[in-house]
Amino acid sequence: MKKLVLSLFFATLAAPSFAQDFTNAKDLVKASYEKTGGDKWKSVHTMTMSSSMTIDAPTGQIFGTAKMSFKYPGYTHVKVLLDIPEEMGGTPGGMTQTQIMRPDTSLMMSDFGGTQGGPGGQGPEYPTDAIELLDRDDSSLSLEMGELDGKPMYIITATADSTSDEYFYDPESLFRVARRAHAGGMDVTVYYGDFREVDGLTIPHEQHQEMNGMKQSMKFKDFEFNPPLDDSLFDVN
Repeated sequence: MKKLVLSLFFATLAAPSFAQDFTNAKDLVKASYEKTGGDKWKSVHTMTMSSSMTIDAPTGQIFGTAKMSFKYPGYTHVKVLLDIPEEMGGTPGGMTQTQIMRPDTSLMMSDFGGTQGGPGGQGPEYPTDAIELLDRDDSSLSLEMGELDGKPMYIITATADSTSDEYFYDPESLFRVARRAHAGGMDVTVYYGDFREVDGLTIPHEQHQEMNGMKQSMKFKDFEFNPPLDDSLFDVN
């Protein structure tokens, strides 16, 4: 249960009516990108944020916090503290897990599992995936009109190296409101909401996902763009 809880961290008969008519995937991504801050995103080289989190597991509810730091491209540091009830295998004082991802390796340190690491584990290359979708030439983008949970959506499918991700855009706001990844025979959909502006950039302040019978909700706060981050934060030695 402990490993499962912490690993969780880490169309239609008639076409719907859309406020804006897009037929090209990159045109839609560009419009969404401009609406959320445009090229201001390219000036973001580091970012930090914190969040509260709630996990609904089959055996009960778990609360926690997370602190996330990013250095682009490819570096991520995440520290999670979970308050797991003793009847669910928790210990007094909570449980912590730290994950470091960098272009050459990844590392996972936890109270119960020791330290594990291996090659690979690249963190995100950009502060927003819109830049990746617009700039990358090794992926194929397709656009269709469909639904997500009964709501009309623009759906962009990005295919690269025999893998594919789906991006769902609200036709009114043009915000990307969900992303579905297909990996390891499993589909994981992450939902984004509560879009608000911080320093000229519009970002989601809530995230929800479901996996392995558990639901995870996160509420983000304390965003900081371009804070100084010591390289030791991403040290795996």
